[in-house]
Amino acid sequence: NKLSYSETEKLILFKETKKTLKFHFPNSTTGEKPQISMFRNFSAPVNVIRKVSPEQNLFQIKHDCDLFNKWDATQKLYILAIIETKKSKQEKFVTFLVDGLKNIIQNNQLSESFKATILTPPHDNFIVDRLIEKKILIDPDLVFKRKTYVLKSIAQSLKDELLTELDEINSAGVVKKYKTDTSSIGQRQLKNLIQVWLSQLDIGHQWEFNLKKIFYESSNMTDRIEALKSLLIIGGNSSDEALQFFYNKFHGNDLALDKWITLQIESRKFFSHNEKKVLPIVENFLKKDFFSIKNPNRVFAILGTFFFKNLKEFHSDADSYRLWAREILVLDKHNSQLAARLSRSFDNWQNFDIKYQNSMKISLEEVHIKAKSKDVIEVLNCLLKKGK
Repeated sequence: NKLSYSETEKLILFKETKKTLKFHFPNSTTGEKPQISMFRNFSAPVNVIRKVSPEQNLFQIKHDCDLFNKWDATQKLYILAIIETKKSKQEKFVTFLVDGLKNIIQNNQLSESFKATILTPPHDNFIVDRLIEKKILIDPDLVFKRKTYVLKSIAQSLKDELLTELDEINSAGVVKKYKTDTSSIGQRQLKNLIQVWLSQLDIGHQWEFNLKKIFYESSNMTDRIEALKSLLIIGGNSSDEALQFFYNKFHGNDLALDKWITLQIESRKFFSHNEKKVLPIVENFLKKDFFSIKNPNRVFAILGTFFFKNLKEFHSDADSYRLWAREILVLDKHNSQLAARLSRSFDNWQNFDIKYQNSMKISLEEVHIKAKSKDVIEVLNCLLKKGK
């Protein structure tokens, strides 16, 4: 049985730097070792080194009533599953994730907003940080393949539960009428995320038809863009036609145009996507009339998105690094601060697998030699020192 804080609270003050404490639970009827849930309702940043088993993470996802701890345990299982090299262990972690997420989806006591938060897989940058912590060299292609396997496996295993949850949200009328109250925003957020989860699977033409209907008939930009994201994961003519429709309708709106650009370059947020190569798309955008090197928002929409938000595609070809060097040098003449900011997309270059490191270093040295501004040179000096 779940106990309230008032029934279990006890303040313990640690006055010494080293101390061993033993806790006894004389009234326990199970005889099992209790699970620790730390920093409940406590938001201050505290770093704790603690060994927690995958089984404990799963237990926390299912039973912890502290929402942050539920979320944190889920993220840890995602990371374990994505970076694990042994297939048997990876499958075990995926099974735990499926079990835990199924429990979350079916828990009617949790809000749709929280369900969407916990169903959101970790960003590539978060995965990279965890690899660096564990002193594992970064291989973007390998990360993508493992992530694709994990997310598709979860989507396949939870297909029925996700469809049921989606039907319940749709029956509540959130699609028909756009509302901005907290509950409606949460329902819309979960609905759109479930669409992305399920779009990884081949679940028939009717699913694609439904997404197109949402995209073309939506009365709000949020649902239209989220439907477009799902269509881009599926790929094919439907996504191409939707992109052209969006451009024709909104190209006069700078914010909407920037969004249209980033959607085609970023790694579809968290999920696997169609096999369309991104580098040619970036090169094409740089030649369009809507691109200007003097427009920092447009520059960041194209180059910033490619350099920072698509781990696999940016590192899939040495030509991407050559584009990086070329555009940083061009931008250095017009906006050195933005050029310096974009240069930091190579911040962790020394932590990549050697086959990536060599090409990245060549581009770094080229920019270091040719750059004119103090802003860019200062960043490059720091980056190149990391490799020594």
